[in-house]
Amino acid sequence: MTRAIALALLVLALPARADPLTDLVRDGGGACFSRQFTATELRARPDQTVRSLTLEVVRAAPLKPGDPAVAEIMVVLTRTDRPGIFGYRATCVDPLPNGAGCMGFLTPGSAEEAGDTTVTLGEGTRSARLSIGSSLKVTPLGEAVSRVVVLPFGPADSTLELAAAPRRTCAVLDGASPD
Repeated sequence: MTRAIALALLVLALPARADPLTDLVRDGGGACFSRQFTATELRARPDQTVRSLTLEVVRAAPLKPGDPAVAEIMVVLTRTDRPGIFGYRATCVDPLPNGAGCMGFLTPGSAEEAGDTTVTLGEGTRSARLSIGSSLKVTPLGEAVSRVVVLPFGPADSTLELAAAPRRTCAVLDGASPD
């Protein structure tokens, strides 16, 4: 069974209750979390490749009529090992306490998976933890021709703590550098 089918079955099996990410964006708003690693932090973690990261959480359309709304995330990151700004989108459900598992796809409606992540919210949504699988298929932002890049994530990158940030921090979809 592919992960996409497993995710769809999980969505159907969930009780009709809101998940923490949906609660966060219930009124159509959203939230932004961010982390910019300093040179000192990166020197202390030489295996880490993530230099900066923003995580935007927005309300997503239900997967089918009658489903509770689920959240969508957009991750924008820069790395120490390659130039460019990379983006990843995923739809999230709620199989975890105070968090959600998220499955990314290359394009809306695409059956090709881009990878999976987990988002766990801190108390009062002042922070978020983003856990990344061993690799993600991401899109370089700001390029004239759309393409897909596979980025590996090692143990030092796999769980990143982020702080709540102003929504404008996550407004980098045009390819501008994250704050």
